[in-house]
Amino acid sequence: MKKKFNILFICKENSARSQLAEAVSKNTFPNHNFYSAGSEPGIEIKPVIKKYLEEKQIDFSDQYPKSFSELPEIVFDLVIILCQDESNCPLFSGEFKHKLYFPLEDIGQISDDKKAGKVIDDIVNLIDDIIRLFI
Repeated sequence: MKKKFNILFICKENSARSQLAEAVSKNTFPNHNFYSAGSEPGIEIKPVIKKYLEEKQIDFSDQYPKSFSELPEIVFDLVIILCQDESNCPLFSGEFKHKLYFPLEDIGQISDDKKAGKVIDDIVNLIDDIIRLFI
């Protein structure tokens, strides 16, 4: 039996990039555990992310912006940091084996739907590639 990996996606507000990554990963790789959190959680998942996930019929009903303190106390196999500026990225002090950083534009701050769609597609493709390589 293959190992079941625990993978965490983080960004500052946990309301767009990391939520998208968690939902898409859970949908694509159901035999692994995916989580997301942020250092300053937003109030709700950004509408552009909700719209994308609903259009793709990806369930995210159990997801909401959460802080690091709401995560299970486990050792994560991989922590993926999804934020635009590394100097402004949240610092995760939990236990993990590997960490990756990807400078991705904040979807929640993009007003142009076409540009937001491209960033979403870039994130989905990047996450898919990373997870396939890791597992």
